[in-house]
Amino acid sequence: MSALSFSLKTTRSANNTNEIAMVSCLVHQDINQDGPTNTTKVNQFTIMRKLDKKPWPFDMQQKLKQKQDSQVALFETER
Repeated sequence: MSALSFSLKTTRSANNTNEIAMVSCLVHQDINQDGPTNTTKVNQFTIMRKLDKKPWPFDMQQKLKQKQDSQVALFETER
């Protein structure tokens, strides 16, 4: 059995609607429902999108490459 925990970050658009800006997930695999879980098979990933035509920070790609254990996917739109 696996468990997924996630966190959503939203923002207000120019049209005054809520839009998803970021989703982060933590997946714990092989959990034991009847007692303590002894394995540490945990995966994590983050999905981010650009906000209302604002540029990414100039060194963001470089900083993400320096973090070997992070899995971050960048997208241009919410869709």
